Amino acid sequence: MKKAKWLVALLALALVVGMVALVAVSCEESTTSETDGTDSTTVTTEESTTTTIDNMEDYELVLSVGMPSSASLYKTYLKPWMAAVEEDSNGRITFQAYDNNSLVKEEQQIEACRSGTSDITAFQPTWEAGVFPLLELASQPGVFPTTEVADRVMWDLIEQYGAEEYEDFQVLGIMMIAPAQWGGVVEVRVPDDMQGLRVRSGGAEETETINALGATPVEVATSDIPVQITRGAFDGAFMSWGFHAWMTNKWATTWTETSTFYRPILVVMNKDKFESLPAVLQQTILDNSGIDQSVEYNLMDELYQADNSAVPDITQRGWDRKAVAARAAKLGTEIIQLTAEERAIWNEALAPVIDAAWTNRYAGKIPTQEILDALPGLIAQYYTAGAADDTTDEAAEE
Repeated sequence: MKKAKWLVALLALALVVGMVALVAVSCEESTTSETDGTDSTTVTTEESTTTTIDNMEDYELVLSVGMPSSASLYKTYLKPWMAAVEEDSNGRITFQAYDNNSLVKEEQQIEACRSGTSDITAFQPTWEAGVFPLLELASQPGVFPTTEVADRVMWDLIEQYGAEEYEDFQVLGIMMIAPAQWGGVVEVRVPDDMQGLRVRSGGAEETETINALGATPVEVATSDIPVQITRGAFDGAFMSWGFHAWMTNKWATTWTETSTFYRPILVVMNKDKFESLPAVLQQTILDNSGIDQSVEYNLMDELYQADNSAVPDITQRGWDRKAVAARAAKLGTEIIQLTAEERAIWNEALAPVIDAAWTNRYAGKIPTQEILDALPGLIAQYYTAGAADDTTDEAAEE
């Protein structure tokens, strides 16, 4: 009897020891999984996310822009941007793109995006003054020394002051058309040479700049420029080199590297549409958008404007500064480069434009003076003293 009791006790003890050992092993496995199994957990999470993307429904986003697909910024910015979003979304996002005002006209693009007629647009403030007053600052002459500085400063200003202005949109990027240069039938070196000329204008800010130079603005939509040129509707225009090569190269006889102003174009998405997408697809769009991507695409556009052949995978050639220089050489002249003294004269002549136009127009609507006071510091933050500005002397030498 005693022996039986002893055996029962021994069995009970063994059972307890076994259970303790089992619990200890379980805890160790759990701890190992939590501490050493991070990669495994990440892989599981990534696999789950990938599966979610692969199995979710497709989303076709409507992109509508005023520019033609042949425009340099369409090829160096919008096209690669759409391709990157499609690839990173595993094909869940695709685009139905309407270019050259084929869905709605230039001035209607932003309202079409706001109403949901389109999902994404690239809107130039000069098309309708007052829609994006903050961004109109980038259109003022002589404000920014380089495209990248203009990009980064305007992005900072939008983040700080643009909450109400952009409340209906998800801001994706800033397309900055390369600096506007003079091309026409009259040689221009200093502002006095502009007196009495008829100059093509693409919008309100440009009109104010032309008025300040003593010329007469002739408003012509981009799509109408070739026809109006052949009709002799104006004596010249301020355009980037790509536009000159395309539109004035068989008509103008003289060009000057004035770098008068930029034309900013804001890339936005209807906010309701953006927020209706699954979070992972929202993040895919954001990962391919923003200021760094804008700078990268815009610098590619500047390179393309100077020399098309320097940009791979783009078939359209001959729409660049090199083509304009070749045309000038055939005429027995060259693209005029301003001296430091001449550039100072231009800056002095154009300095009042920002106060007479932008500041006075929007005083009381946005903190114009506060923004202007902040400008020098922001520009200094992104512009290295002595750095080359937006000229293409190297291209000219080549």
